[in-house]
Amino acid sequence: MIAVEEMIKQLSTLIKECEKLRPFPSPYSSLDFSDSTVSQKEQKEEKKEELESLRYRLQAAIHRCTTPDDSYRKNLNSRDKDSVESLLRIAQALYADLQAGWFRSVSELIHADMFSDLLEVAREFHRHGHKDAAAVQAGTALELHLRLLAEKHDIETVTEKNQSKGAGNLNEELKKAGVYGKIEQQYVAAMLAIRNAAAHGDYDEYSADQVGELISRVREFVKRFPA
Repeated sequence: MIAVEEMIKQLSTLIKECEKLRPFPSPYSSLDFSDSTVSQKEQKEEKKEELESLRYRLQAAIHRCTTPDDSYRKNLNSRDKDSVESLLRIAQALYADLQAGWFRSVSELIHADMFSDLLEVAREFHRHGHKDAAAVQAGTALELHLRLLAEKHDIETVTEKNQSKGAGNLNEELKKAGVYGKIEQQYVAAMLAIRNAAAHGDYDEYSADQVGELISRVREFVKRFPA
């Protein structure tokens, strides 16, 4: 998955390459070589190959920059074997929406859905009176999100010995990098403390109400700081 800035860059490059090759031949007709010189035939054949390459690249770019349920992907699927002109229109529309800020990172959308599922499981544990399992589930979701958030901001998630950094260390480094401030860091530390207590069997260190609040706080944190 790629970030919005990279999507815009890739689509811009492909759109410019398409513009250089205009006018496009009809998808229902081949390039006519009958009255052409050898040089013209070579040029037309080269253009044909470039257009075919662009068609595949446009399809791939639109696929990379979209999710299965959005209209761009559906349009792409319905036009898979259509002309470069049709694919170019989809790419231009997608590019315009990205430029206007109407799309978030596709990876952020997918991560948000994933964490929503994880936290819903935690919520179900909590509803059925399993506060300890709910605390571990919510805390695990938080730790995973911290790791993805660190990767998003180019913060190393492993040590020099190639060992995974702990959630507490990642929380510190995210604060130092300015991803969020000291108060948010303290909130995250408090959430991790409940998760650690649950993971180590210190079940009397927190209440069911605190676990319910933990789940809500993790959900809010994921929304405020998408990864």
